[in-house]
Amino acid sequence: KRTGDGTPITGAYATLSQTPGFSETEITGRNAAAHTDWSGGAYFAQSGGINADSVPGRFTLLGIPYPTSTEHWLISETIDIGTASSTFFALSWSPATQPPGAGADSLRFQMAGNNDGATWNFMGPDGTPATYFTASDTQLPYVLNGNRYLRYKAYLRTVSELETPSVEEVSIGFTSPCVPPASVYFGGLGSGTYDLRVAAIGYVDATSTTAVGAGWQSVDLELTPQE
Repeated sequence: KRTGDGTPITGAYATLSQTPGFSETEITGRNAAAHTDWSGGAYFAQSGGINADSVPGRFTLLGIPYPTSTEHWLISETIDIGTASSTFFALSWSPATQPPGAGADSLRFQMAGNNDGATWNFMGPDGTPATYFTASDTQLPYVLNGNRYLRYKAYLRTVSELETPSVEEVSIGFTSPCVPPASVYFGGLGSGTYDLRVAAIGYVDATSTTAVGAGWQSVDLELTPQE
């Protein structure tokens, strides 16, 4: 996203939406690595009590009745952001709110990163293995910066045989030299027509409609300074 004279704009908000129900916003100069489907074994490992295959695009505890005495876990596939010159932002997931009947902290996460693709030391928001991410959109610890490879570990538990936590998307915000300062990336889109709106402080919003099909494509928008 750039001005009329071609100057890149970092920090602009780009929102891609489609009726009905889809809307995603990214910030220029940042990117997000997201997982939205774990079916077919699209993960590294799990404890055996996770159901990731019955409903594509979602994983839960294996039931019913759901286990109430054991916490189960799933470790993601390796996320490769392509460079060790990385800065990480927030860990987010959806649904952000879990069923009250499952109990407090029925879903929590830890993160691990490295540059060898082999050393996985999972940690929470304070950078130690003693803590867990329990709220979506929590800042990742600074000790993960400078890593090329990431994995997350999701922990699921419930106090009710009839209620289970669930995960439909996990997203990790980052920036690196691989992310151009005036660009954003939207991945995993279905075919169809989408509306794109870009907003930045001091500029008039820019809009566009684009048809998404197979393969990679780009849209270039120019922002005009407000008078």
